[in-house]
Amino acid sequence: MSNNIAGWYQQSVEDTYNKLNTSRSGLTDEDAGARLSEYGLNQLPSGRRVSPLQIFINQFKDVLIIVLLV
Repeated sequence: MSNNIAGWYQQSVEDTYNKLNTSRSGLTDEDAGARLSEYGLNQLPSGRRVSPLQIFINQFKDVLIIVLLV
């Protein structure tokens, strides 16, 4: 499947289905399984968690905030 779908908003519905190798009824179970094994799960990687204390401290890193507090 190509990640480059230039001008997607100008494509007809049928052309879009053809480019994405799907149909109006969606993917078949076989296609869904193949794409799952090829691309993996549709989820974002979990990032580093920031503690509430760190969020609070980060707000005082700006010089203007320090000037306003003084």
